[in-house]
Amino acid sequence: MIFKWVDYCEKYEDEIETWNHDELVIRYVTDNGTKKDFLMYLSDERFKEYEYNKGYFCKVVLEGNKIVAILMIFRSEAIPTTIEHFIVNPRYRNKGCGTKIINELINYTSDIIGFNENCFESGAKSDNEASKRVWIKNGFTLSGTLPDGHCFYRYTRK
Repeated sequence: MIFKWVDYCEKYEDEIETWNHDELVIRYVTDNGTKKDFLMYLSDERFKEYEYNKGYFCKVVLEGNKIVAILMIFRSEAIPTTIEHFIVNPRYRNKGCGTKIINELINYTSDIIGFNENCFESGAKSDNEASKRVWIKNGFTLSGTLPDGHCFYRYTRK
């Protein structure tokens, strides 16, 4: 593996929170902030089936000691493993890191979250060209579009 995958914790909060002021993060991922979203998924009744590190994973991706990205991943028997809140550090954008991270997640899922997976889903707003490129480069195909233009992508291992 190229990257080191670790659980989100206080050690990484301050740097990751600075990304939440980035215009693209606000437009495409969260306007609440990563920490608030992380805590919401831990405590909100709507997500109670996703126990932390069993059905809900929040992973920080490191290259050496530098934070490259953060992902929130959901897994259950009822749905494909879903990649949410995928944020690449603004300093690492447009360098292929997003594509490499998703490729690594697909190929080393068991090492990263402890489960083998053959099917993944994720979404992107219709004007988020960078995210759509990451999914397509990793073999995801468009599986649906909502009336607001939000696109859903699916990867199934052959």
